Amino acid sequence: SGSSLGLSRPFLKGIMKQKSKEESSLEIYILRLTVKNATDFPLAESYVKVKVGSIHKKTAVCTGDGTSCTWNSTLEYYVNKTELSAFVQICDKDAFKDTYGQANIDMTSHALDTEQLHKLRVRGANGGKLRTSLVIATVLERTDKGTATKLMKKRAKSFSKKELKRSLSKARSSLSQFKDKTKETFASHPQLNTVPNSDSTTSLHNSGEGASGTDVSSFEETPHLKQITNGEREPAKYRIVVQVFECGNLCGKGSKQQFDTYVRLKVGELENKTRVYKKSSSPKFNESFDFDLNDLMEPLRIRVYQVNRLFDDLLGTSKIRLSVLPFDTDLNISELSIQTDEARFKCHNPHISLGVKLSCLASKVVSEEGSSEAGAECVQQGVVQGDVDPHALYRVYVNMFRGRDLQAFDETGFSDPYVMLRIGSTQYQTEVVYHSLAPTWNENFVFNLNSLNKDLHLTIVDKDVSFDDLMANSRIQLSTIPTQTTCEFEVELENDSGTLEF
Repeated sequence: SGSSLGLSRPFLKGIMKQKSKEESSLEIYILRLTVKNATDFPLAESYVKVKVGSIHKKTAVCTGDGTSCTWNSTLEYYVNKTELSAFVQICDKDAFKDTYGQANIDMTSHALDTEQLHKLRVRGANGGKLRTSLVIATVLERTDKGTATKLMKKRAKSFSKKELKRSLSKARSSLSQFKDKTKETFASHPQLNTVPNSDSTTSLHNSGEGASGTDVSSFEETPHLKQITNGEREPAKYRIVVQVFECGNLCGKGSKQQFDTYVRLKVGELENKTRVYKKSSSPKFNESFDFDLNDLMEPLRIRVYQVNRLFDDLLGTSKIRLSVLPFDTDLNISELSIQTDEARFKCHNPHISLGVKLSCLASKVVSEEGSSEAGAECVQQGVVQGDVDPHALYRVYVNMFRGRDLQAFDETGFSDPYVMLRIGSTQYQTEVVYHSLAPTWNENFVFNLNSLNKDLHLTIVDKDVSFDDLMANSRIQLSTIPTQTTCEFEVELENDSGTLEF
Protein backbone atom coordinates (compact mmCIF):
# COMPACT_ATOMS: atom_id res chain seq x y z
CA SER A 1 0.00 0.00 0.00
CA GLY A 2 1.03 3.63 -0.22
CA SER A 3 1.66 3.90 3.53
CA SER A 4 3.90 0.83 3.56
CA LEU A 5 6.03 2.40 0.82
CA GLY A 6 6.40 5.63 2.80
CA LEU A 7 3.97 7.74 0.73
CA SER A 8 2.00 10.28 2.72
CA ARG A 9 -1.20 11.97 1.54
CA PRO A 10 0.37 15.47 1.39
CA PHE A 11 3.27 14.05 -0.64
CA LEU A 12 0.93 12.56 -3.25
CA LYS A 13 -1.28 15.66 -3.33
CA GLY A 14 1.78 17.83 -3.96
CA ILE A 15 2.82 15.71 -6.92
CA MET A 16 -0.69 15.76 -8.43
CA LYS A 17 -0.96 19.55 -7.95
CA GLN A 18 2.41 20.14 -9.61
CA LYS A 19 1.49 17.95 -12.59
CA SER A 20 -1.91 19.66 -12.99
CA LYS A 21 -0.14 23.06 -13.24
CA GLU A 22 2.14 21.71 -15.95
CA GLU A 23 -0.82 20.24 -17.84
CA SER A 24 -2.89 23.43 -17.76
CA SER A 25 -0.06 25.41 -19.44
CA LEU A 26 0.05 23.12 -22.49
CA GLU A 27 -2.29 22.95 -25.46
CA ILE A 28 -2.77 19.51 -27.00
CA TYR A 29 -3.16 18.97 -30.76
CA ILE A 30 -4.03 15.93 -32.84
CA LEU A 31 -1.45 15.46 -35.61
CA ARG A 32 -2.52 13.19 -38.47
CA LEU A 33 0.51 12.40 -40.62
CA THR A 34 -0.06 10.52 -43.90
CA VAL A 35 2.98 8.96 -45.58
CA LYS A 36 2.03 8.93 -49.26
CA ASN A 37 4.77 7.84 -51.68
CA ALA A 38 8.41 8.09 -52.73
CA THR A 39 9.89 8.54 -56.20
CA ASP A 40 13.35 7.58 -57.54
CA PHE A 41 13.26 4.88 -54.89
CA PRO A 42 15.35 1.70 -55.46
CA LEU A 43 14.34 -0.49 -52.46
CA ALA A 44 12.15 -3.55 -53.00
CA GLU A 45 10.62 -3.78 -49.49
CA SER A 46 10.66 -0.86 -47.08
CA TYR A 47 8.75 0.99 -44.38
CA VAL A 48 8.80 4.53 -42.96
CA LYS A 49 9.46 5.24 -39.28
CA VAL A 50 8.34 8.61 -37.88
CA LYS A 51 9.35 10.05 -34.50
CA VAL A 52 7.28 12.93 -33.07
CA GLY A 53 8.41 14.03 -29.62
CA SER A 54 9.23 10.78 -27.82
CA ILE A 55 6.65 8.69 -29.73
CA HIS A 56 7.79 6.37 -32.54
CA LYS A 57 5.41 4.86 -35.09
CA LYS A 58 5.94 3.14 -38.41
CA THR A 59 3.97 2.36 -41.56
CA ALA A 60 3.22 -0.99 -43.13
CA VAL A 61 5.79 -2.54 -45.45
CA CYS A 62 5.64 -1.36 -49.06
CA THR A 63 6.71 -3.60 -51.92
CA GLY A 64 8.15 -1.27 -54.57
CA ASP A 65 8.88 -1.75 -58.25
CA GLY A 66 12.46 -0.48 -58.06
CA THR A 67 11.58 3.12 -59.02
CA SER A 68 8.80 4.19 -56.62
CA CYS A 69 6.85 3.06 -53.57
CA THR A 70 3.38 3.97 -52.21
CA TRP A 71 2.41 3.55 -48.54
CA ASN A 72 -0.68 5.77 -47.96
CA SER A 73 -0.45 5.05 -44.22
CA THR A 74 -1.89 7.53 -41.69
CA LEU A 75 -0.19 7.88 -38.30
CA GLU A 76 -1.88 9.77 -35.45
CA TYR A 77 -0.07 11.61 -32.64
CA TYR A 78 -1.13 13.75 -29.70
CA VAL A 79 1.38 16.61 -29.42
CA ASN A 80 1.90 19.94 -27.66
CA LYS A 81 3.52 23.15 -28.90
CA THR A 82 7.03 21.93 -28.14
CA GLU A 83 6.63 18.81 -30.28
CA LEU A 84 5.67 20.28 -33.67
CA SER A 85 8.47 18.58 -35.57
CA ALA A 86 8.98 15.08 -36.97
CA PHE A 87 12.04 12.97 -37.74
CA VAL A 88 11.41 10.60 -40.68
CA GLN A 89 13.46 7.51 -41.56
CA ILE A 90 13.05 5.17 -44.55
CA CYS A 91 14.15 1.68 -43.52
CA ASP A 92 14.97 -1.35 -45.62
CA LYS A 93 13.11 -4.48 -44.51
CA ASP A 94 15.95 -6.97 -44.23
CA ALA A 95 17.82 -8.78 -41.50
CA PHE A 96 19.69 -5.63 -40.42
CA LYS A 97 16.87 -3.06 -40.90
CA ASP A 98 19.28 -0.61 -42.55
CA THR A 99 18.24 3.04 -42.82
CA TYR A 100 18.16 4.11 -46.48
CA GLY A 101 17.53 7.81 -45.82
CA GLN A 102 16.13 10.36 -43.42
CA ALA A 103 14.49 13.79 -43.32
CA ASN A 104 13.00 16.34 -40.90
CA ILE A 105 9.62 18.13 -40.95
CA ASP A 106 9.18 21.49 -39.20
CA MET A 107 5.53 22.21 -38.33
CA THR A 108 5.89 25.22 -36.03
CA SER A 109 4.07 27.44 -38.57
CA HIS A 110 1.46 24.80 -39.43
CA ALA A 111 -2.07 26.19 -39.89
CA LEU A 112 -4.88 24.48 -37.94
CA ASP A 113 -7.43 22.24 -39.69
CA THR A 114 -5.58 22.52 -43.00
CA GLU A 115 -3.80 19.76 -44.89
CA GLN A 116 -0.27 20.62 -45.89
CA LEU A 117 1.88 18.64 -48.30
CA HIS A 118 5.59 18.21 -47.57
CA LYS A 119 7.83 17.11 -50.43
CA LEU A 120 10.99 16.05 -48.68
CA ARG A 121 14.41 15.60 -50.21
CA VAL A 122 15.77 12.52 -48.43
CA ARG A 123 19.30 12.66 -47.00
CA GLY A 124 21.25 9.50 -47.67
CA ALA A 125 22.38 7.27 -44.83
CA ASN A 126 25.64 6.61 -46.72
CA GLY A 127 26.48 10.30 -47.14
CA GLY A 128 25.31 13.11 -49.41
CA LYS A 129 21.89 13.82 -50.87
CA LEU A 130 19.80 11.27 -52.74
CA ARG A 131 17.45 11.73 -55.65
CA THR A 132 14.59 10.20 -53.68
CA SER A 133 11.64 12.48 -52.88
CA LEU A 134 9.16 11.59 -50.13
CA VAL A 135 5.64 13.09 -50.02
CA ILE A 136 3.95 13.43 -46.60
CA ALA A 137 0.65 15.17 -45.79
CA THR A 138 -0.06 16.59 -42.32
CA VAL A 139 -3.24 17.86 -40.64
CA LEU A 140 -3.16 19.60 -37.25
CA GLU A 141 -6.34 19.82 -35.15
CA ARG A 142 -6.94 21.30 -31.72
CA THR A 143 -8.58 19.13 -29.07
CA ASP A 144 -11.15 20.21 -26.50
CA LYS A 145 -10.11 20.96 -22.93
CA GLY A 146 -11.50 17.72 -21.47
CA THR A 147 -9.70 15.52 -23.99
CA ALA A 148 -6.48 17.49 -23.56
CA THR A 149 -6.54 17.08 -19.77
CA LYS A 150 -7.21 13.36 -20.06
CA LEU A 151 -4.39 12.88 -22.57
CA MET A 152 -1.86 14.84 -20.52
CA LYS A 153 -2.68 12.82 -17.40
CA LYS A 154 -2.07 9.67 -19.37
CA ARG A 155 1.19 11.01 -20.87
CA ALA A 156 2.50 12.27 -17.54
CA LYS A 157 2.04 8.80 -16.04
CA SER A 158 1.10 10.32 -12.71
CA PHE A 159 0.55 7.88 -9.88
CA SER A 160 -1.71 7.87 -6.83
CA LYS A 161 -2.46 5.67 -3.87
CA LYS A 162 -5.31 3.99 -5.73
CA GLU A 163 -3.03 3.04 -8.63
CA LEU A 164 -0.40 1.67 -6.24
CA LYS A 165 -2.99 -0.38 -4.35
CA ARG A 166 -4.44 -1.66 -7.63
CA SER A 167 -0.99 -2.73 -8.85
CA LEU A 168 -0.17 -4.48 -5.58
CA SER A 169 -3.55 -6.22 -5.64
CA LYS A 170 -2.94 -7.51 -9.19
CA ALA A 171 0.51 -8.75 -8.20
CA ARG A 172 -0.88 -10.64 -5.18
CA SER A 173 -3.66 -12.24 -7.22
CA SER A 174 -1.21 -13.28 -9.96
CA LEU A 175 1.10 -14.85 -7.37
CA SER A 176 -1.84 -16.67 -5.77
CA GLN A 177 -2.96 -18.05 -9.16
CA PHE A 178 0.60 -19.18 -9.95
CA LYS A 179 0.82 -21.04 -6.62
CA ASP A 180 -2.53 -22.77 -7.23
CA LYS A 181 -1.52 -23.87 -10.76
CA THR A 182 1.82 -25.17 -9.46
CA LYS A 183 0.08 -27.26 -6.78
CA GLU A 184 -2.34 -28.68 -9.36
CA THR A 185 0.53 -29.54 -11.73
CA PHE A 186 2.50 -31.42 -9.06
CA ALA A 187 -0.65 -33.18 -7.85
CA SER A 188 -1.53 -34.42 -11.37
CA HIS A 189 2.10 -35.37 -12.27
CA PRO A 190 3.67 -37.22 -9.33
CA GLN A 191 6.80 -38.00 -11.39
CA LEU A 192 7.82 -34.34 -11.07
CA ASN A 193 8.49 -34.96 -7.37
CA THR A 194 11.14 -37.62 -8.12
CA VAL A 195 14.61 -37.78 -9.66
CA PRO A 196 16.07 -40.81 -11.47
CA ASN A 197 18.63 -43.06 -9.74
CA SER A 198 21.64 -44.71 -11.38
CA ASP A 199 19.92 -48.06 -12.08
CA SER A 200 16.89 -46.45 -13.71
CA THR A 201 19.12 -44.24 -15.86
CA THR A 202 20.97 -47.32 -17.13
CA SER A 203 17.72 -49.17 -17.89
CA LEU A 204 16.40 -46.17 -19.82
CA HIS A 205 19.48 -46.12 -22.08
CA ASN A 206 19.50 -49.89 -22.58
CA SER A 207 15.86 -50.93 -22.87
CA GLY A 208 13.85 -47.68 -23.14
CA GLU A 209 11.54 -48.73 -20.27
CA GLY A 210 10.22 -46.42 -17.57
CA ALA A 211 12.26 -45.71 -14.46
CA SER A 212 11.46 -45.74 -10.81
CA GLY A 213 12.35 -42.67 -8.75
CA THR A 214 13.70 -41.64 -5.40
CA ASP A 215 12.33 -38.94 -3.16
CA VAL A 216 13.73 -35.44 -3.56
CA SER A 217 14.54 -35.34 0.14
CA SER A 218 17.19 -38.04 -0.42
CA PHE A 219 18.99 -35.99 -3.07
CA GLU A 220 21.63 -34.75 -0.62
CA GLU A 221 22.54 -38.34 0.31
CA THR A 222 23.03 -39.63 -3.26
CA PRO A 223 26.74 -39.25 -4.14
CA HIS A 224 26.51 -40.08 -7.85
CA LEU A 225 23.90 -37.36 -8.34
CA LYS A 226 26.26 -34.86 -6.74
CA GLN A 227 28.97 -35.84 -9.19
CA ILE A 228 26.67 -35.38 -12.17
CA THR A 229 25.57 -31.98 -10.94
CA ASN A 230 29.13 -30.79 -10.37
CA GLY A 231 30.26 -32.22 -13.69
CA GLU A 232 27.72 -30.09 -15.62
CA ARG A 233 29.20 -26.88 -14.28
CA GLU A 234 31.91 -25.42 -16.44
CA PRO A 235 34.93 -24.43 -14.29
CA ALA A 236 35.73 -20.73 -14.23
CA LYS A 237 38.81 -19.56 -16.13
CA TYR A 238 39.21 -16.15 -14.55
CA ARG A 239 38.73 -14.53 -11.17
CA ILE A 240 38.51 -10.80 -10.63
CA VAL A 241 38.72 -9.34 -7.12
CA VAL A 242 37.22 -5.85 -6.82
CA GLN A 243 37.76 -3.66 -3.77
CA VAL A 244 35.44 -0.67 -3.45
CA PHE A 245 37.28 1.95 -1.42
CA GLU A 246 35.36 5.22 -1.58
CA CYS A 247 33.39 7.69 -3.72
CA GLY A 248 33.89 11.43 -3.90
CA ASN A 249 32.05 14.61 -4.97
CA LEU A 250 28.69 12.87 -5.41
CA CYS A 251 25.51 14.92 -5.95
CA GLY A 252 22.23 13.61 -4.61
CA LYS A 253 18.72 14.23 -5.81
CA GLY A 254 17.10 17.31 -4.31
CA SER A 255 18.79 19.87 -2.10
CA LYS A 256 20.32 17.40 0.34
CA GLN A 257 24.08 17.60 0.82
CA GLN A 258 24.18 14.39 2.89
CA PHE A 259 22.43 11.26 1.66
CA ASP A 260 22.53 7.44 1.83
CA THR A 261 24.42 5.69 -0.99
CA TYR A 262 25.55 2.26 -2.12
CA VAL A 263 27.42 0.80 -5.12
CA ARG A 264 26.37 -2.04 -7.44
CA LEU A 265 28.98 -4.08 -9.34
CA LYS A 266 27.95 -6.24 -12.29
CA VAL A 267 29.84 -8.46 -14.74
CA GLY A 268 27.51 -10.23 -17.18
CA GLU A 269 24.85 -11.94 -15.04
CA LEU A 270 26.89 -11.76 -11.81
CA GLU A 271 26.08 -8.90 -9.49
CA ASN A 272 27.10 -7.68 -6.02
CA LYS A 273 26.44 -4.56 -4.01
CA THR A 274 27.99 -2.79 -1.05
CA ARG A 275 26.33 -1.92 2.20
CA VAL A 276 24.46 1.40 2.46
CA TYR A 277 26.67 4.23 3.69
CA LYS A 278 24.63 6.75 5.69
CA LYS A 279 24.50 10.52 5.20
CA SER A 280 27.58 11.35 3.15
CA SER A 281 28.47 12.66 -0.31
CA SER A 282 31.89 10.96 -0.06
CA PRO A 283 31.12 7.49 1.32
CA LYS A 284 33.91 5.10 2.35
CA PHE A 285 32.94 1.45 1.81
CA ASN A 286 36.21 -0.58 1.96
CA GLU A 287 34.52 -3.80 0.79
CA SER A 288 35.80 -6.61 -1.43
CA PHE A 289 33.98 -8.83 -3.95
CA ASP A 290 34.98 -11.83 -6.10
CA PHE A 291 33.69 -12.67 -9.59
CA ASP A 292 34.46 -16.03 -11.25
CA LEU A 293 34.18 -15.75 -15.05
CA ASN A 294 34.52 -17.92 -18.15
CA ASP A 295 35.48 -15.05 -20.48
CA LEU A 296 36.35 -11.37 -20.36
CA MET A 297 33.90 -10.10 -22.97
CA GLU A 298 31.66 -8.23 -20.52
CA PRO A 299 33.04 -5.16 -18.72
CA LEU A 300 32.84 -4.49 -15.01
CA ARG A 301 29.86 -2.13 -14.70
CA ILE A 302 29.75 0.22 -11.72
CA ARG A 303 26.60 2.04 -10.64
CA VAL A 304 26.18 4.39 -7.69
CA TYR A 305 22.71 4.75 -6.16
CA GLN A 306 21.02 7.07 -3.67
CA VAL A 307 18.54 5.42 -1.30
CA ASN A 308 15.02 6.89 -1.45
CA ARG A 309 11.67 5.92 -0.02
CA LEU A 310 10.04 4.61 -3.18
CA PHE A 311 12.74 4.01 -5.80
CA ASP A 312 16.50 4.32 -5.47
CA ASP A 313 17.96 7.00 -7.78
CA LEU A 314 20.87 6.24 -10.09
CA LEU A 315 23.52 8.89 -9.42
CA GLY A 316 26.08 7.80 -12.00
CA THR A 317 27.79 4.96 -13.85
CA SER A 318 31.25 3.86 -14.90
CA LYS A 319 32.86 0.74 -16.34
CA ILE A 320 36.21 -1.02 -16.68
CA ARG A 321 37.11 -3.19 -19.70
CA LEU A 322 38.40 -6.45 -18.24
CA SER A 323 40.06 -7.59 -21.49
CA VAL A 324 42.77 -4.92 -21.17
CA LEU A 325 43.73 -5.64 -17.54
CA PRO A 326 47.06 -7.37 -16.80
CA PHE A 327 47.02 -10.68 -14.92
CA ASP A 328 48.10 -11.15 -11.29
CA THR A 329 48.66 -7.44 -10.76
CA ASP A 330 47.15 -5.35 -7.95
CA LEU A 331 45.77 -2.25 -9.66
CA ASN A 332 44.78 0.77 -7.61
CA ILE A 333 42.35 2.79 -9.75
CA SER A 334 41.98 6.10 -7.95
CA GLU A 335 39.33 8.66 -8.86
CA LEU A 336 37.73 6.75 -11.74
CA SER A 337 35.33 9.22 -13.35
CA ILE A 338 31.59 8.63 -12.85
CA GLN A 339 29.29 9.65 -15.71
CA THR A 340 26.22 11.48 -14.42
CA ASP A 341 23.12 13.01 -15.95
CA GLU A 342 24.28 16.63 -16.17
CA ALA A 343 20.70 17.86 -16.56
CA ARG A 344 19.77 16.43 -13.12
CA PHE A 345 23.00 16.54 -11.14
CA LYS A 346 25.39 19.50 -11.13
CA CYS A 347 28.50 17.69 -9.90
CA HIS A 348 32.16 18.64 -10.18
CA ASN A 349 34.34 15.61 -10.91
CA PRO A 350 32.34 12.78 -9.26
CA HIS A 351 34.58 9.72 -8.93
CA ILE A 352 35.09 6.32 -7.33
CA SER A 353 38.29 4.63 -6.12
CA LEU A 354 38.72 0.89 -6.66
CA GLY A 355 41.26 -1.87 -6.34
CA VAL A 356 41.19 -4.56 -9.06
CA LYS A 357 43.12 -7.81 -9.45
CA LEU A 358 42.56 -10.20 -12.37
CA SER A 359 43.89 -13.76 -12.19
CA CYS A 360 43.74 -16.63 -14.66
CA LEU A 361 42.50 -19.79 -12.93
CA ALA A 362 42.95 -21.97 -16.04
CA SER A 363 46.67 -21.25 -16.29
CA LYS A 364 47.20 -22.31 -12.68
CA VAL A 365 45.40 -25.64 -13.18
CA VAL A 366 47.31 -26.35 -16.39
CA SER A 367 50.68 -25.57 -14.84
CA GLU A 368 50.15 -28.36 -12.30
CA GLU A 369 49.79 -30.84 -15.17
CA GLY A 370 52.99 -29.58 -16.85
CA SER A 371 51.43 -27.88 -19.90
CA SER A 372 51.75 -24.22 -20.87
CA GLU A 373 49.69 -23.93 -24.08
CA ALA A 374 46.34 -23.47 -22.37
CA GLY A 375 47.81 -20.77 -20.18
CA ALA A 376 48.61 -18.69 -23.26
CA GLU A 377 45.08 -19.27 -24.56
CA CYS A 378 43.70 -18.00 -21.29
CA VAL A 379 45.67 -14.76 -21.63
CA GLN A 380 44.32 -14.14 -25.14
CA GLN A 381 40.72 -14.96 -24.25
CA GLY A 382 38.30 -12.06 -24.60
CA VAL A 383 40.66 -9.46 -26.08
CA VAL A 384 38.85 -9.50 -29.45
CA GLN A 385 35.11 -9.89 -29.96
CA GLY A 386 34.37 -12.63 -32.47
CA ASP A 387 35.71 -16.14 -33.08
CA VAL A 388 38.76 -16.75 -35.29
CA ASP A 389 37.97 -19.17 -38.13
CA PRO A 390 41.17 -21.08 -39.10
CA HIS A 391 39.71 -21.89 -42.55
CA ALA A 392 39.05 -18.24 -43.53
CA LEU A 393 41.29 -16.72 -46.22
CA TYR A 394 41.33 -13.28 -44.59
CA ARG A 395 40.84 -11.79 -41.16
CA VAL A 396 39.98 -8.14 -40.65
CA TYR A 397 40.73 -6.74 -37.19
CA VAL A 398 38.95 -3.50 -36.30
CA ASN A 399 39.67 -1.31 -33.28
CA MET A 400 36.79 1.14 -32.84
CA PHE A 401 38.57 3.90 -30.95
CA ARG A 402 36.44 6.99 -30.45
CA GLY A 403 34.09 9.64 -31.84
CA ARG A 404 34.40 13.42 -31.70
CA ASP A 405 32.00 16.36 -32.07
CA LEU A 406 28.92 14.15 -32.51
CA GLN A 407 25.46 15.65 -32.83
CA ALA A 408 23.19 15.99 -29.78
CA PHE A 409 20.05 13.88 -30.19
CA ASP A 410 18.64 14.15 -26.65
CA GLU A 411 16.92 17.08 -24.96
CA THR A 412 19.78 17.23 -22.46
CA GLY A 413 22.16 18.39 -25.21
CA PHE A 414 23.97 15.06 -25.33
CA SER A 415 23.63 11.66 -27.01
CA ASP A 416 24.02 8.02 -25.94
CA PRO A 417 26.09 6.77 -28.90
CA TYR A 418 27.21 3.32 -29.92
CA VAL A 419 28.59 1.95 -33.23
CA MET A 420 27.33 -1.01 -35.27
CA LEU A 421 29.97 -2.70 -37.48
CA ARG A 422 28.96 -4.99 -40.35
CA ILE A 423 30.78 -6.87 -43.10
CA GLY A 424 28.46 -9.10 -45.11
CA SER A 425 26.23 -10.99 -42.66
CA THR A 426 28.55 -10.59 -39.64
CA GLN A 427 27.63 -7.76 -37.33
CA TYR A 428 28.89 -6.46 -33.97
CA GLN A 429 28.23 -3.40 -31.87
CA THR A 430 30.16 -1.47 -29.24
CA GLU A 431 29.04 -0.59 -25.75
CA VAL A 432 26.77 2.45 -25.24
CA VAL A 433 28.53 5.55 -23.89
CA TYR A 434 25.86 7.59 -22.12
CA HIS A 435 25.61 11.40 -22.08
CA SER A 436 28.57 12.10 -24.38
CA LEU A 437 29.38 13.81 -27.66
CA ALA A 438 32.99 12.57 -27.61
CA PRO A 439 32.70 8.88 -26.68
CA THR A 440 35.72 6.57 -26.33
CA TRP A 441 34.98 2.89 -26.97
CA ASN A 442 38.43 1.38 -27.66
CA GLU A 443 36.92 -2.04 -28.50
CA ASN A 444 38.31 -4.73 -30.80
CA PHE A 445 36.49 -6.95 -33.33
CA VAL A 446 37.50 -9.63 -35.83
CA PHE A 447 35.79 -10.59 -39.11
CA ASN A 448 36.53 -13.86 -40.99
CA LEU A 449 36.30 -13.44 -44.79
CA ASN A 450 36.94 -15.43 -47.94
CA SER A 451 36.94 -12.35 -50.18
CA LEU A 452 37.87 -8.69 -49.84
CA ASN A 453 35.26 -7.50 -52.36
CA LYS A 454 33.10 -6.27 -49.49
CA ASP A 455 32.58 -3.09 -47.51
CA LEU A 456 32.90 -2.35 -43.81
CA HIS A 457 29.66 -0.59 -42.83
CA LEU A 458 29.76 1.64 -39.74
CA THR A 459 26.54 3.01 -38.26
CA ILE A 460 26.55 5.44 -35.32
CA VAL A 461 23.31 5.15 -33.33
CA ASP A 462 21.83 7.07 -30.41
CA LYS A 463 20.41 4.74 -27.74
CA ASP A 464 16.81 5.62 -26.90
CA VAL A 465 14.09 4.22 -24.66
CA SER A 466 11.81 2.95 -27.43
CA PHE A 467 13.55 3.21 -30.84
CA ASP A 468 17.22 4.06 -31.34
CA ASP A 469 17.99 7.07 -33.57
CA LEU A 470 20.38 6.95 -36.52
CA MET A 471 23.13 9.54 -36.10
CA ALA A 472 25.41 8.90 -39.09
CA ASN A 473 26.79 6.26 -41.45
CA SER A 474 30.16 5.53 -43.04
CA ARG A 475 31.59 2.86 -45.32
CA ILE A 476 35.11 1.60 -46.10
CA GLN A 477 36.00 -0.55 -49.14
CA LEU A 478 38.16 -3.43 -47.93
CA SER A 479 39.73 -3.90 -51.37
CA THR A 480 41.50 -0.53 -50.97
CA ILE A 481 43.26 -1.58 -47.74
CA PRO A 482 46.68 -3.27 -48.11
CA THR A 483 47.05 -6.60 -46.31
CA GLN A 484 49.33 -7.10 -43.28
CA THR A 485 49.07 -3.36 -42.62
CA THR A 486 47.51 -1.33 -39.83
CA CYS A 487 45.61 1.63 -41.27
CA GLU A 488 44.32 4.47 -39.09
CA PHE A 489 41.12 6.13 -40.28
CA GLU A 490 39.71 9.48 -39.21
CA VAL A 491 36.42 9.79 -41.09
CA GLU A 492 34.39 12.99 -41.29
CA LEU A 493 30.72 11.96 -41.03
CA GLU A 494 28.06 13.35 -43.35
CA ASN A 495 26.19 16.60 -42.64
CA ASP A 496 28.96 17.79 -40.27
CA SER A 497 27.77 15.29 -37.67
CA GLY A 498 31.22 14.59 -36.24
CA THR A 499 34.33 12.46 -36.69
CA LEU A 500 34.91 8.74 -36.18
CA GLU A 501 38.40 7.33 -35.45
CA PHE A 502 39.17 3.62 -35.89
